[in-house]
Amino acid sequence: MIRLSAVIPRDPHNLISLAFFFLGIFLTTVFVIAFRSRKSPSEATHTIHAYLKFFYACFVKPHTGDGTGSQQDALV
Repeated sequence: MIRLSAVIPRDPHNLISLAFFFLGIFLTTVFVIAFRSRKSPSEATHTIHAYLKFFYACFVKPHTGDGTGSQQDALV
């Protein structure tokens, strides 16, 4: 029987590459399923817009807050 440790690479760069590969497959699958379930092209546009809004609000949007450094600052 082959052990799992014999199959998974030990080099950290290879592990990161493998993780990105599986993340890419997962995200591609999610987007394909989301777009195939839509009936009209305008709904697909709304889906892309919703994902882009989420990405902007969570990762790109700058916030200054009130200086306390609490998580509530980022939500406003």
